[in-house]
Amino acid sequence: MDSKEIIRYWESQYSSEKVEKGHFNLEPFIHGFLSAFSPGHSYHYILNFKRMDLRFVSHSVEDFTGKPSSEVTIEDILSTAHPDQVTSIKLKEQVIHDFYVNFLEPDQVKTYKLLYLYKLLDPKGQVKVMLHQALVLNTDEHGNIENVLSSHTDVTYLGIQPTPSVSFFSLDGKTSYYNISTEKGTFDLNAQNHSGILETLTPREKEVVSLLANGLSSKEIASKLNLSVHTIQKHRKNILQKTGCSNTSELIRNCILEGLAL
Repeated sequence: MDSKEIIRYWESQYSSEKVEKGHFNLEPFIHGFLSAFSPGHSYHYILNFKRMDLRFVSHSVEDFTGKPSSEVTIEDILSTAHPDQVTSIKLKEQVIHDFYVNFLEPDQVKTYKLLYLYKLLDPKGQVKVMLHQALVLNTDEHGNIENVLSSHTDVTYLGIQPTPSVSFFSLDGKTSYYNISTEKGTFDLNAQNHSGILETLTPREKEVVSLLANGLSSKEIASKLNLSVHTIQKHRKNILQKTGCSNTSELIRNCILEGLAL
């Protein structure tokens, strides 16, 4: 299976032969973009699912695809996926479609952010672990998904690996769905693996984990929080014991998949 198979799936589920020119104002979503997507070495774009074309592509996309933002296509982006990830990504996209189209009510579609991890091959042939996040910006008059904002962030430095799952986070305080298994290609509430890891942490512990996830060392965290290195190391030890994680990489991966903001 190659990346074109994912595009064909999207076209069969989202696209329409009769495409009317859509109109939406990007301005109302600026705040949503800033709050819902992570900074760092990343790129973003808006994909129109009816026409399968890209807009507002960040210049940094060239670092990941080898093509300038003015020339890159959605096929170029999908083709960066590591060969052993294509089948997994298609299953994840099937679960995503099922969630947005068949599970959510039409007025809820724009209130959920999705997230999953995958591996990418950059232009130099280096394997990167990427955090993919996406948010529906608008739907057409029939409620069909039209424009989607996507962000891809390089999280290789965290030492984590992709999992066969996808998470959906409510942006308005409603129920979120964590680590939904994608093995069957359908959204199944019973396939949810929610450890509640973030709920066990104090605000200070969450702050420490967030800074660890951004690549800071214990010394750097101590300086930023005006605490001693000993205190930060004690926090880290307590967090691992409390969450049952064997190491920092496992801790960060689990926290990210359950909504930790980077």
